[in-house]
Amino acid sequence: HIFDPVLTDLDKRLATHYGFTVIVENERGSRPITRPTLFYMPHCGLPLYSSVLRSNWSPKTLPLLAIIGNSFDAYAMHPQLHRQGPFVQRALKRVVECPFPDEFPGGISVFNNTGLHLFGDGGGGRKD
Repeated sequence: HIFDPVLTDLDKRLATHYGFTVIVENERGSRPITRPTLFYMPHCGLPLYSSVLRSNWSPKTLPLLAIIGNSFDAYAMHPQLHRQGPFVQRALKRVVECPFPDEFPGGISVFNNTGLHLFGDGGGGRKD
């Protein structure tokens, strides 16, 4: 499945051509999963990450979830974390965050503050 609010008609046709199902309605991150799923969410807002986590916050589904997105560690000090991202706050205790390199050859820095977030069995420890 694929969704981005800025997908053009051409984007949607290409995605369909390559086997993706285009999600028509903006679910605002409220997408429960039933099998291993990667959410590619670089540079999204805190409430959107929290919504994805809320929709999958169970011992059965949390281990199936992986997110490529903003560093949850960086959100730990966010002044509105408890209000805008309560499930990100809860996830801080169980996420394993694998940061992407900050810079690539040629000084390109497109993945700053981005990483892969894994939730294991829901009780896993943090990667330091």
